[in-house]
Amino acid sequence: MKAEDIKFLPDGSEFTAVCENESVKAFVPAVGIHNVYNALCAMCVGKKMGFTLTEAASALKNFAPEGMRQNVREVKSYTFIEDCYNANPDSVKSGVDSLSKMDGRKVCILGDMLELGEEEGQMHYDCGKYAAENGISLVLCSGDLSKEICRGAGDKAHWFESRRELIEALPKLINKGDSIRVRVARSIADMLSAGGLHVT
Repeated sequence: MKAEDIKFLPDGSEFTAVCENESVKAFVPAVGIHNVYNALCAMCVGKKMGFTLTEAASALKNFAPEGMRQNVREVKSYTFIEDCYNANPDSVKSGVDSLSKMDGRKVCILGDMLELGEEEGQMHYDCGKYAAENGISLVLCSGDLSKEICRGAGDKAHWFESRRELIEALPKLINKGDSIRVRVARSIADMLSAGGLHVT
């Protein structure tokens, strides 16, 4: 099973699924190449259970993200991707990759990644550097460990003492048409959803 002609859209990922001599157009309402891989795995399971490739592709359309994972929301003229659950370096970098393929200026809001062990500082630094080198225009951070993300991202990054300060500063830092990936503790996303962010 493989994917061809992959296209990343604001509301998900479109691709052609190919299995042996069969192929079918498919769409999964989740952004990022990692979710295309996940969709292929799900289609393989469907095939093993006796469904046709077309039926398996059709079922993908019903996928719904759990909680605050992979939720794409349009707020006025901004696109927010909420992905607020147990971040790690691989998931942050995958998020950067998917964001880099979206329209508009790219903004990442990143927080601390926990339980990474002795190399946590270097891992945070590497994520910031990766974001700066892969199409992200602005990196905004809050949390003690995320200071290293800012250091890695260099002059593209801003660090805030508290989550509330980040939220209050956000309207002045983002522009209409921006795509903004929120990969932080749920409390920041909760503030956004509760109306803590007022953008025009």
